Amino acid sequence: MQDYAQPTRPKLHAAVLASSTLLAAGFVSHHPTISSSDPDGAIAEILAEAGVNGTVHGSLIVILGLWWLSVRTLLSVHGSLGMTARIGLFCYGFGLATTSAAAMCSGFLAPEVASNFASAESTEGFLDLLRLVYSMNQTADRFGMLGMTLGVVLLTAAMLRQSRAHAWVMSVGLAATCLSLVILLARWSTVGVSEVWIFLGGQAVWNLGLAALTFLGQRDQPSIDN
Repeated sequence: MQDYAQPTRPKLHAAVLASSTLLAAGFVSHHPTISSSDPDGAIAEILAEAGVNGTVHGSLIVILGLWWLSVRTLLSVHGSLGMTARIGLFCYGFGLATTSAAAMCSGFLAPEVASNFASAESTEGFLDLLRLVYSMNQTADRFGMLGMTLGVVLLTAAMLRQSRAHAWVMSVGLAATCLSLVILLARWSTVGVSEVWIFLGGQAVWNLGLAALTFLGQRDQPSIDN
């Protein structure tokens, strides 16, 4: 039976984390936007982009799941299995889950609403319902960003004592993630594609730092006293 504290093929998990982070950037770059302000035009745009929209957001949901699995596994590789790390994993997982909920709103719920109104006799009320869907998306995104940032803070704290390399690399990742959140707090009223890019940039630095430590062989025996 596999020991969770000593997972096999850690570099494979690191490769999954690094490659999925880069893939996330690729999918976000194809994120569709709606420009029309009238019901008929908005419905047409949403339905025209439904395939791309579903592919982008569905892929991002899978990627977020890969992040959690990879980070959870790599924590044990880097000697961080204590209470701080476990709470951090919970917060990080909460953030990923709520971000996935936001992706479901944009990628699947909005096209479903548009499809229903496309076959209706009247489009009255469509824009109000669409605003509600996007309000749900914005709220879930905000909770996701906060949860992931808190998770990164706690996970970084759990790894700082492992080695000097851990301290430097993970601190840089933590600084990038926190800086991105500070920028977002100044633009908190709207979480659009540009705000997602800002947050993804900070998260990417942290993810790639963790992957780099694994590839370079910076690993320790697990600690359970933090």
